[in-house]
Order: sequence, then C-alpha cells, then structure tokens
Amino acid sequence: MRARCPSILKHLLRALYTAFMYLALPAIFLRLYWRGRKNPGYRHHWKERLGYTSFKTNQAIWLHAVSLGESIAAQPLIEMLLKTCPHHPLVITNTTPTGRAAIHNKFKEQVFSTYLPYDISSLIRRFLKNTQPICVILMETELWPTLLAITQRQGIPSLLANARLSEKSYRRYLRFQWLTEDMLLAISQIAAQHTADAERFIKLGYPA
Repeated sequence: MRARCPSILKHLLRALYTAFMYLALPAIFLRLYWRGRKNPGYRHHWKERLGYTSFKTNQAIWLHAVSLGESIAAQPLIEMLLKTCPHHPLVITNTTPTGRAAIHNKFKEQVFSTYLPYDISSLIRRFLKNTQPICVILMETELWPTLLAITQRQGIPSLLANARLSEKSYRRYLRFQWLTEDMLLAISQIAAQHTADAERFIKLGYPA
C-alpha cells in the first residue's frame, strides 16, 4: 500500500521549502554573478528571475525550455505553435543564458523571451499576472512544485512534453513518492518520449 503524507505535514514541508527558497536567494544571485566570469549572460536580466517581465501579454501560450538542449528540441514545436496559434502570444522561458540566447537568435521578435522566475509563490504569481497564460508547456522533465501547484490552482493546464524519466531519477522520486505524487498529479498531461518513460511515471502514481 502506498504511503500517504498527512496534510499538515505537506503544508509544513511546503512552508519549509518556500522559506528555504527565500533564504537561498542571496546565495543564488552570488552564484549567478560568479558564473558570469565565464558567461556574462548570467549577470544580466536578474529582475526576470524575480518574475518581472519587460512585456505584458494576455491569453499567452507559455513554453519553458531549461537550457540549450531543450531549446533546440522545442524549436519545431515553437514553429508549429506560431503557425497554428497566431492569435496567442508565445512566451518562452529559460533557466540558462545559452537557452535564452538560442531562442532569441532563432525567433527574434516572434516570441517573448524571458527567464523563468525562481520557484517562490510571489514570484510565480507576478510572472503569471504579467503574462496571463492559457497553458504551460514544460519540456522534458522540468518540475517545480510551487509553479505546478499555482498553475493548477489557477486553472492553467500544464503539459510535460517530450518527457523523460530515467531509471535513476525514477528511483529517486520513488523514495519520496509520498511527497512528489501531488506534484505529478498537478500536471494536466504527460507526453513521454518512450514507453519506458511512461511506465515509470505511471508507477509513481500518474494516471495511465
């Protein structure tokens, strides 16, 4: 029988996670500055990581691609969305400067490009208020509990596209299944890369 996490413990863990993220922000920005020695892109656009955007959209399609690899993998999907959904602004978020640059260099002004805000409720809400997305597409396996909880609460469907889950990652999630199951169930739909990936998500509790 699958172990369940009591609601009060879940609320406590969420509060601790949020507190940790807030307390970690100074160290996170110091790390960005340090990494900027080799890649100056890490020292730019810090306000975006706090949920501020240089644009405002409405009824947007939001796609998140972590870094360069995910950004390249997402390009055919982005091109399809630009053709089939021309009336919806397309907001692309990244975590790394290489991913952000790849999107900007490829699509220029066709899309709105920005960094993903850190996984803190106030920052996520600020970003959502600025972009007003009708859905969020997460490439591969980029899972953030606060982001998923808020989008689910606001009725914003989420798709985990081209999803992969290695055996190693599966076993790690399995150890904390009582904690991660709610996060997985906040995803509206998972489109797995391979049958093996799909089976691992199902074993973690996601509906077949």
